[in-house]
Amino acid sequence: MEDHRSKIQTEEFVREGQEEFRTSLLDAYNYQCAISCCNVVGALDAAHITRYLGVKSNHLQNGIILRKDIHALFDRHLITIHPETLIVMVDESIIDSEYGKFDGDRIHPLIDSRLRPSSKALSQNFELFQKS
Repeated sequence: MEDHRSKIQTEEFVREGQEEFRTSLLDAYNYQCAISCCNVVGALDAAHITRYLGVKSNHLQNGIILRKDIHALFDRHLITIHPETLIVMVDESIIDSEYGKFDGDRIHPLIDSRLRPSSKALSQNFELFQKS
């Protein structure tokens, strides 16, 4: 059987230090999603709170461990975390979905509270959530 799929060439940015960033965050969050508490490592991502702009973006307070599907919604500003209270907020457009159950929950505590997500980074994400 012949392959009749079309091919396109894409360009992608290299995320330097991503593996170290992920390993450090997994340790900090005890190998669990900060929102769902999922502990299936293959289903977890090291999410940047503010977007990746190079290796300096990989500081632990700019990261959080999220289940892959929650990470996608976080990046689309359909789920956010309040910068002061660390309470999860779910956009009205998906509140009646399975994700609505996380609305109002506090994120899973870190092993080391000094690694708490940056309030400044969370504020930037929160503002985008409010605008969407």
